[in-house]
This record gives sequence, C-alpha cells and structure tokens, in this order.
Amino acid sequence: RAILFSGLLIDITAQKNAEQALRASEKLYRAIGESLDYGVWICAPDGRNVYTSESFLRLMGATQEQCADFGWLTRLHGDDAAATSAAWRECVAAGGVWYRELRVLGADGLYHPILAQGVPVRGEDGEISGWAGINLDISRLKQTEEALREADRRKDEFLATLAHELRNPLAPIRHAARLLESQAADAQQQGWAR
Repeated sequence: RAILFSGLLIDITAQKNAEQALRASEKLYRAIGESLDYGVWICAPDGRNVYTSESFLRLMGATQEQCADFGWLTRLHGDDAAATSAAWRECVAAGGVWYRELRVLGADGLYHPILAQGVPVRGEDGEISGWAGINLDISRLKQTEEALREADRRKDEFLATLAHELRNPLAPIRHAARLLESQAADAQQQGWAR
C-alpha cells in the first residue's frame, strides 16, 4: 500500500520547439539541395559518402546504397577514376577544399562533365565532422567551350585563306607601285604601271 507518490514535472517545451525547428531546417536544406539540377553530397569524416541528393542519383541512375561509402567512384569515367580517387583521399587526409572536374556515367549511358566542389565541416573543437559539397553539371559550359574553339579554328582558317588570296593579286599591284616610284622607269613603263 503506497503511502506517498512523488514525481517531477519538467517543462520540455523549449526542447520540443528546438527539435521541431531542427526538422524544419533539415527539410529546408534538403529542398534546396533537391532544387539543384545535380545536387549535393555529404561524406563522413573519413571521406565515405553518406548522402547523395535524389537529383544526382537520378542523373546517374543509381541508388544511395550504390553511391554509399566509395561506390560513387565506380560511376567515374575510366580515365578519371584512379586520379580522382587518389585526389579525394589526399584531400580528406589534408582536410582541404575539394574542387575537381570529372566525368560521371549517367543513366542515359553518356558521361556527363561534372564540377565537384566541397568543404570540410568542422565541429566546435575544430575537428572535421564530415564533408559537404555540390556537383554541378557543366555540359552546357563544355559545349559552349567547344563551339568557341571550333569558331576560333574556322576564323583562323578563313584568315589564312584570305591572306593567301590577297597576296596573289597584291603582288602585281606592289610591283606597279614600285615602278611608279622608280626614277629609272621610262614613260611607257610608268603608263603600264598606272
């Protein structure tokens, strides 16, 4: 038979409000990440991928599980994979900023040029608690660069042809001008030159 019942009431309204604000903030940043064409990524302190945005997964035709850890490296172009893997591991070891252009195999079977950028996220103690970054599709930029290179090549070809075509008719004109300036030319030669 209980004689006394004791208890303690604690107001956790502030804690619940903070948790709700945190969930709202997470939703907001996830929505921002998903609004980018080719998305965002998050890695653990050791460089293993723990999150890739849905938009980037759709581009690759891959699942989060396939990209997890270092699985994303299998989606890189053969010419880029080894160097990118080594550069990423070096970046993680040094705690540096990630900035690399690479080619990723898309769901369409084509390689897409991607500019990957990321930074270490540091905790209160200054230690790296993870990595966050973005992947930007730079296909249009690459197409524009190629179009500009082609236009520059055609311009150079046109100027070379023009210079060649102008050199031939200018040779007799140059010769006639020299005859007109020459004191040794007689009247018939100067008449021809005019």
